[in-house]
Amino acid sequence: MTDSLLEQTLAEAQQGCAEAQYALYARYEYGEEVRKDGKQAFKWLFKAALQGHPAAEFEVGRRFLTGAGIVQDTAEAAHWFQRSAERGHPQAQFELSRLYLAGSGVPRSEQAAMRWLQKAAKGGYAEAQADLGMAHMWGVGGIAEDARLAADWLRKAARQGHARARFTLFRWHLEDAMLKGDRTETIVWLRDTENLEEALEGTDLQAPIEAGTLAPRNITEAIRWCRTAAYYGSGVTRRPVPPPDECQPRASHASEPACDSPVAVAAQ
Repeated sequence: MTDSLLEQTLAEAQQGCAEAQYALYARYEYGEEVRKDGKQAFKWLFKAALQGHPAAEFEVGRRFLTGAGIVQDTAEAAHWFQRSAERGHPQAQFELSRLYLAGSGVPRSEQAAMRWLQKAAKGGYAEAQADLGMAHMWGVGGIAEDARLAADWLRKAARQGHARARFTLFRWHLEDAMLKGDRTETIVWLRDTENLEEALEGTDLQAPIEAGTLAPRNITEAIRWCRTAAYYGSGVTRRPVPPPDECQPRASHASEPACDSPVAVAAQ
C-alpha cells in the first residue's frame, strides 16, 4: 500500500467507511506495509464491526470466544457471531451453531444449532458440510437420518479438501465393499495407492482387503477419497453407501485439521 493509498484509506475510515476500517485492521494486524500494531488493529476492527461489517463481526466474536487479546466471554462471542451470521457469514453461522449445541454463551438449543449449521453448510463452509453429513448419517440433533443426504454433504466438504469428510467417505466405501463380499485383486491397489496401508493398519478392514474380498467398483471409489485424506480416525460406519450422482472429487492439496466439533462428537 503506497503512502497516498494508505492516507486515502485512513481518511475514508475516519469518515466511517466500514470497508476502509476493515482494511486498516488487516494492515495493522499483519504489518502489511505499516508497522504491526495490535491496538490499532483492534481499534479499526471494532469500528468496522459496530457498523455491521460481517467479517469484522465474526473476527470480534472469534476473539471473545478464544480470549485473543481480550477477556474471554462466550456470551459476547455469541452476540457478535449472531450479528455476523444474520448477515450471511457462513463461518459465523457455524460457530454460532456450535455455541447453541453446547449451550455456551446462549441457552442450549439443538433446533437453533441445526438451523445455523444448515445455513453454514448451504453457504459453502466445508466444516459445516462435514458436520451436517455426519448428522444425517446418524440422525442426531433433530436431523433426519438419511444416507443419501449424508453422502451428498460429505462429498461437498471432501471436494473442498476437508480431510475428515474424505476419510469418512473412504471408510464408508470400503465397508460397503466388504459387506458385499465380492472378491478382487486388491493387493494391486495396496501397491498403487498412497497412504492406503497406513490408513488400514490396525483396523478391521485390513484383513479383508489383503484377502481380496472387496468389490472393484467400491474400492476404486474408496481409494479416490483415500489419496488425499490427511486424517486417519477410528471406527467404521456400518451403513450401505448410496451411489453418488457423480464421483469425481476435485483435485486439491488443501487439507483441514480434524475438528472435534459438537456434531461430530455426538455422532461418534
